[in-house]
Amino acid sequence: MNAAHLKEKLQVLSEFSRRMSLRSDVENRIKRFLENNHHEQLHQLGQNRLLDALPANLRTQVVSHTHGE
Repeated sequence: MNAAHLKEKLQVLSEFSRRMSLRSDVENRIKRFLENNHHEQLHQLGQNRLLDALPANLRTQVVSHTHGE
């Protein structure tokens, strides 16, 4: 998910909030959720790319370490 995708979701939220007359505190909570979710997905994507870039033996060591094997 890129910044443009987040911007699109926030725009949809804004239009939805206006159309449904949502209170601003509710809209802000939804906005924070979307932003946090976006950042978490980016973080997860970065971790996956890092693991994918490792040689198989190092990737195996990381998996073994994280799963306590």
